[in-house]
Amino acid sequence: MRSFLALTAACVAGIFAGAVGCTGDIGGSDEEPVPGPPKVEPKQVPAAPELITSTATCSALRPGEKLLSVSPEGHAWLVVEGSPNSVRVLDPFETSMVEVIEDVEIAGIVAGQAWSARDAAVVTDAGLWRLDDLARIELTPPSGFAAPGALCGDPGQNGLLVSNGKVFERRLDGQWWSWNPGVEGEGAPNAIVRYDGDCQSTANLSWLTSADGTLYRVEPATFSRPVRFEGFVGAAATNDSVAVLETDMLWMGPDAWQSWIFPGPVPTELSASAGLYWMVSGSQLLRFDGETFNEVTHGITGPIERVAAHAGGAWVVGGDKICHQATGPMVRIEGVRPFSRTTEIEIPIRVRASDASDVTATIDGTPITLVSDDEGWLAGEARLDTVGWHTIDLAAAGGGAARSVVVKRLPEVTRSWEADIAPIYQASCTNSDCHRAGSSDPPDLGSYDAWKEHSVAIRTRVLEAKTMPPAANIGPEWGDDDIETIREWLEGGMLP
Repeated sequence: MRSFLALTAACVAGIFAGAVGCTGDIGGSDEEPVPGPPKVEPKQVPAAPELITSTATCSALRPGEKLLSVSPEGHAWLVVEGSPNSVRVLDPFETSMVEVIEDVEIAGIVAGQAWSARDAAVVTDAGLWRLDDLARIELTPPSGFAAPGALCGDPGQNGLLVSNGKVFERRLDGQWWSWNPGVEGEGAPNAIVRYDGDCQSTANLSWLTSADGTLYRVEPATFSRPVRFEGFVGAAATNDSVAVLETDMLWMGPDAWQSWIFPGPVPTELSASAGLYWMVSGSQLLRFDGETFNEVTHGITGPIERVAAHAGGAWVVGGDKICHQATGPMVRIEGVRPFSRTTEIEIPIRVRASDASDVTATIDGTPITLVSDDEGWLAGEARLDTVGWHTIDLAAAGGGAARSVVVKRLPEVTRSWEADIAPIYQASCTNSDCHRAGSSDPPDLGSYDAWKEHSVAIRTRVLEAKTMPPAANIGPEWGDDDIETIREWLEGGMLP
């Protein structure tokens, strides 16, 4: 595990004030080799898993057309290689495919992330763009970024870029922060494992990969390289797990890596959304929930070349057509996207079911009042009362469709351990027998590293259960403001 401490402290101290972003080097040539996956007994993927019937909605591909991205709500964005003028957007939500060709006039598109039918982030061979309701917004890349590069999230705010082995993070302060893991060649990070297009899970965890199969685990203030897959093909992640394809098997982790062997061809495509993994083995379209494999019917004749999942199904590409495979009715949400991060407290949302059934919504278990609007949507307001992650649950009447959307409220202020947390520790712990210097049970919490190491327990006991500090040790200074300050520090990235 390597720390961002020196880099982050320099950025907070303002050494790079006025620069395009904060930069620094982490790591070095004296690193131990990254270990391979553990030796475990592989599990067998069934040769004939239970079949799930899906509805195929297909469209012919234009000459030279390729799938660029799929939005979290299921919009497929397609571009024609060498054509700078237009994108084609396919929407399978209605009973028939809705197709729109939009003029965007952005040349050299090499990568992108669609957010809706009219919003996306795009990397070109010369720069970085946002499309906001199809209005082009050219972004100034961070110093050291060279296209093409990988992206996740919104590069205008809370996005991540990877280029030339360096990682660049766009924060709400409008600054690009960058760090260099100190690894060159094929072991340097070159791709991001996205969560429905975004960057972090609800554990505030990000994953990067390299050409040689090294998996980078990135957490607030620390990163590690826990494992390297020699025959690396690709990776995908859900909120609770990460999957890695090798040339001869599938690996599921990260807590206890388990390999899976396929009776037929090993997949070369892997995608994930809403807790499900999608992949292709020969002519089989497979779906995996972490425990059980299912085969899903599809509309492609011949080999499937691409798979791209979203919360309501998956897009598959093969030959001269692209098909959307829906395993049931879908529920769509506007106003917020999965795994997004915001400082807003009140978020207007609209929801709708593809079969026109009624939809109910809750946030953290509390019902959201929904009212029909003129366009056939149900509109309401999701309120993020506290800093941290929140869950919006949507359910269509009759149990036809359901999904969850997680969103994080970020603190509006920047908290650091030295300026904000250490004084709380001094006031609440140093004059009692709890967490004093040199203690081991309970642990010494007199340093930044100790708070970082015990952050999960601090979150559980101080913020959620509110059993710490114990009643006997609570001083007159302790109150809700201290709890909120600790929450803001944890959710704001645990700065030193």
